[in-house]
Amino acid sequence: MNKVILTLVVVVFIHMGYNFFNKDLGDENLTKESVLICYGDSLTAGYGAPTGGSYPDYLQSKLKLKVINKGISGDTTTSALQRFETDVLDYNPDAVIVELGANDLIQGIEIEKTKVNLNYIVDELLKRNIIVYVVKFYGNQLIFNILKNSSKKEFDKMFEELEEKEGVYIVEDIWKGVWNKHMSDSIHPNEIGYKKMGEIYLEELRPILEKNRLIIGE
Repeated sequence: MNKVILTLVVVVFIHMGYNFFNKDLGDENLTKESVLICYGDSLTAGYGAPTGGSYPDYLQSKLKLKVINKGISGDTTTSALQRFETDVLDYNPDAVIVELGANDLIQGIEIEKTKVNLNYIVDELLKRNIIVYVVKFYGNQLIFNILKNSSKKEFDKMFEELEEKEGVYIVEDIWKGVWNKHMSDSIHPNEIGYKKMGEIYLEELRPILEKNRLIIGE
C-alpha cells in the first residue's frame, strides 16, 4: 500500500514539475504591475511621428500595465542584440514584442544571420517564461520593392518556424490600413499610421490582457 501511495506522490510531483516548466504562456495572467517591452527598430521608435506618436505610446494610453519603448531607428537584428540584455532582460519583462528584420533586408544581410539572431532573442525570452510576440515587418502588400518573391518565401518560412515554438505568437500584418494611406515617407507611417498599427497590436494582445481587465475602458 505504501508503495502505491509513494508512486502516486512521485507521479503527481513529476506532473506538477512538467506543468511548471512547460506552462502555456498564452494562459499567463498579466497584472497592472506587469511590464511590456516593445523592442525593435524605427517602426517601434515611431520614426516619422511627433514625440508621443509611436505605437508603444498608443498602447500605453490604452493599457493599465507599464509599456516601455525600446525601439531604435536603423537597428538590425545584430545591433539590437548588442543591447538585448540592458534594454530588455534587465527590465524583467512579462511580455515582449520583437519587431526587427527590416533593416537586415535593406542592408542586404544574409537571412541566415537574421534567423540566428531572432531565434537567439526568442529562445532567451522563452527560457524566462516571457510571453513573446514576433512581428512580420512586411505586409501582404510587399511593401519593399527589394522584397522579391524569393526572399519573401524565405522570410515567411523563418516566421513560420518561429511560430512553431511554444509560447511565440506572430503578428502578421501591421501595415493593414496603413501602407500608402498614412505615411510620413516611403517606408514609415505618420502619427495616424502608428495609431492604426497600435490598434492592430492591441487586438493581437487582447487575449492576454482581458483576463485582468488591463485595457482601459473595458
